Amino acid sequence: MKIVKNIGILFILVFSYILAEITGDLYNQLFNQASSYMDLNFISGFSIVYTFSLILFFTSLGDEKKYWWIGILTIPVAAFEVYFDLEHIYFSIALGLAGWLIAQIILKLKSKI
Repeated sequence: MKIVKNIGILFILVFSYILAEITGDLYNQLFNQASSYMDLNFISGFSIVYTFSLILFFTSLGDEKKYWWIGILTIPVAAFEVYFDLEHIYFSIALGLAGWLIAQIILKLKSKI
């Protein structure tokens, strides 16, 4: 399981990097963020995709310590959200819950097969 976990973390990072700019643009349009001297589209998009895909992957394919790994790996994203975008932290929490619910559905479908 260790190799699957390592490959999964690498896949999540690459997947988040690829979709970060698009997701960040959608996030800024959704919340009508004003531009500042820093363009946070990439960083906010990366954190959104990373949180969703991390929770989805580890909940659906993780072992007995899956929630421990989710907690450890979301600390940097949570620090970013608290420091830069505390007023919209509910959006990241909602996406994390959506990833968890989708993973629970995947687990139920796997158990029926």
